[in-house]
Amino acid sequence: MNNEMRYRIGNEFRSTELGLIRINKNLKLRLSCDDKIKHAIREIILSTPISNVEKTGKNFYFKNNIHDAILTIHSRSLTVITAKKIS
Repeated sequence: MNNEMRYRIGNEFRSTELGLIRINKNLKLRLSCDDKIKHAIREIILSTPISNVEKTGKNFYFKNNIHDAILTIHSRSLTVITAKKIS
């Protein structure tokens, strides 16, 4: 993982409408619209230190201690698969 790849993921990630609802719920964001949820996901991705991004198999795992979140993102499609709180 490098900064260029992290910025690419932050700008090109995707999710379904139901996926965004699930992410909002799992991370307890309490945001009212899809754009705000996408902005929060982008912020988590871009603020995660490179040292906290791990690629295992076909997925990237972004562990962000500031936002207390772990995002699982498919490495080819850049689809956010899951999101959960760290604690």
